[in-house]
Amino acid sequence: MAVIFLYIASILCATNIEFLSRRFNGLVQLTYSLTIGYGLFLTVVRANRRQAAALFHALFERDGRVPPMAFLPGHNHFTEVLHLNAIDDVLGRQLVAFVEQQAGPVGAGVASAVL
Repeated sequence: MAVIFLYIASILCATNIEFLSRRFNGLVQLTYSLTIGYGLFLTVVRANRRQAAALFHALFERDGRVPPMAFLPGHNHFTEVLHLNAIDDVLGRQLVAFVEQQAGPVGAGVASAVL
């Protein structure tokens, strides 16, 4: 919320009035992005495995397939990236398998760099 107030203050203190419409557009985009981001944050924080399972079951019922998903207990959106190239390379192998499924076989040099 403080970010939005700071942005509004910068709009009101602007010396060149010609840029007011562009700054207002930026304010709307910033507010929209923060609202969507906070909504996604609440969804992830408050969701549980049963809700995720219900979502994937509904996707399967509708499409006959589900998108690939890996559950990493004890990880968040940042630590899962740090998990790549670690001793336990389960996530790296899953990513390589997904890329190969989508784009064809990965070259040996690329696969060894990823894993």
